[in-house]
Amino acid sequence: MLDKRVGDAASFQLGFRSLALQKRSSEVWQLLGAIKTEFDRYGNVVSTLSKQLTTASNSVDSLGRRTRAMSRKLKDVETSSNEQTADKILGFSADDIVEETNNAEAIPVSAA
Repeated sequence: MLDKRVGDAASFQLGFRSLALQKRSSEVWQLLGAIKTEFDRYGNVVSTLSKQLTTASNSVDSLGRRTRAMSRKLKDVETSSNEQTADKILGFSADDIVEETNNAEAIPVSAA
């Protein structure tokens, strides 16, 4: 009789453990579903960013082509030896002076 009670208690305890495992398994599947949804959104953002970077790269390439075309047209034009005279002719003022940083970004000196 004692053996039957011990066996019933063990079965009862095993049933609770099985139920707890099923509950945790359900929670894990829900978490994985949420992660999959977020990962799909992440993929969409990466795709959008890739398209934008391609567009930006194409714009930079186009700018380089235009710069080379202007340089070819202007190669026979004599350059001004005095920068202040050139700035005056082009209509630049002291407020338009741009300070260049070490990383080649241009930062205006005056707040516009």
